[in-house]
Amino acid sequence: MATTPELRKVFLQSQAPETLHTPRVRQAFLQSRPAPTPQTSRVRQAFLQSIKPLPVTPRVRQMFGPEIEPLDPVWPFPPNWATSVVERLEWLTDIMPGFDDTEQRAQLRYAPRRFLVYQFLLEPWQLGRFDALTFGWQHRIFHLPIWQDCIRLEAAHTPPDLVVECDAEYRDFVAGQRAVFLPPDDGEEAYGTAALPYEVVEIDSVTATTVTLTQAARSAWPAGSRFLPVRDARLSQQVSSRRPSSDYATGEVTFEIIEEEEPAADLTGLTEYRGFDVLEVSRNRREDLDDSQTRAWFRVDSMTGIYSIQASSDHPILTRSFSWQATTREEVRTLKRWLSLRRGRLNPVWVLTDAHDLDLAYDMVSAEPIAVITDVNARHLYGKNTLRVPDAPDYMNESRRDLAFIKPDGSMLFRRIESISKGPDGTEMLKLDSAPGENLSADTTRLQWLGLHRLSTDSIELEWITNEVVETVIGLRLL
Repeated sequence: MATTPELRKVFLQSQAPETLHTPRVRQAFLQSRPAPTPQTSRVRQAFLQSIKPLPVTPRVRQMFGPEIEPLDPVWPFPPNWATSVVERLEWLTDIMPGFDDTEQRAQLRYAPRRFLVYQFLLEPWQLGRFDALTFGWQHRIFHLPIWQDCIRLEAAHTPPDLVVECDAEYRDFVAGQRAVFLPPDDGEEAYGTAALPYEVVEIDSVTATTVTLTQAARSAWPAGSRFLPVRDARLSQQVSSRRPSSDYATGEVTFEIIEEEEPAADLTGLTEYRGFDVLEVSRNRREDLDDSQTRAWFRVDSMTGIYSIQASSDHPILTRSFSWQATTREEVRTLKRWLSLRRGRLNPVWVLTDAHDLDLAYDMVSAEPIAVITDVNARHLYGKNTLRVPDAPDYMNESRRDLAFIKPDGSMLFRRIESISKGPDGTEMLKLDSAPGENLSADTTRLQWLGLHRLSTDSIELEWITNEVVETVIGLRLL
């Protein structure tokens, strides 16, 4: 029997209103619902896989014919390397500052978002494909070759061989991901009408010298062909290009890789001090080191006469830049993993000032936890409150309590200052938490402040000068 509006009205009127939407009913309903699935990497990966277009597998080609076009095309236009390729990593951290400039930090993004930005040059035979891809596929998912990880095949790869012999160490080849074969160059012969100038394959396993495929490639690829890892990525909403003539075009593209990747494992061999890593990498001295100090205070000013200043923190907000250059694939991996350990602005690290901070007035004795330095009035100016009595307990400011003693061979000792007192003949005596354990010469030992820093931004740009050399400038903020 069909349900009429009159029957629905009678049914609703028969329900006791006090039993329908009471708090107890709502609570019972909420308790009956299944618990939400935790947003793990596996769940996110499954979601991303579910929204991808259907890949053109050999089975699909068998069903629909060999001439079927890929549903998720490769972006085949490489960077021209006239400028650097920029790889940008973006974390997300919630900073909750206090009145005295202390802060709490919380990680909001499981893995960094990854972008690839580069400039390209299009020749006459590439213009048509570029226009077709940007016109019809800009809002969809591309297979983006990771151009800085390009490998030239030393020997031809022919099916049904599943193993690709190549230098895969420290590159983005990952089991379960994809790779692409490209012709040796982007000349006109690579853009014929018989076949597409690339072939996407799936990776089964990776070693330092081989990449094993899950299925054999359809075509044979001669020596000199390019072999690159691939990630699924989206093109930016706006793509701009310039046409100096009707046959050529230049421009810049920005891709956002949509696949989240597991954070890198911990680095081995890092020096720890008081529970945090120490940044011991020498900075790239081709770039100047920029320091900035900002004092947080409130100005009380009636605009009619004398005004006053009330500082909210015992030390300035000190930010500095650190230029890092990696010249080998292994160093690039170390840089990326170090950044992954920082999680953007989340995890702090000990950083040296890289300055001539203090001078030892006398040699240090191995068994004595005393360092005598030239007087810089540290006992007063590095206190939490400069009006305090210097011998009061815990008067040292936390940002100026740790020192690095740098020996002639470059090795370092780290010690914490417990107190500072006036010494004889224009000196100050630093009482350390422990003895140095060896004699240190005043003439050859350098003293630098060691401060706990975090990254000043969640966005880091890695500038690929070549496919082997990476430079980046990291902003650091003293805590």
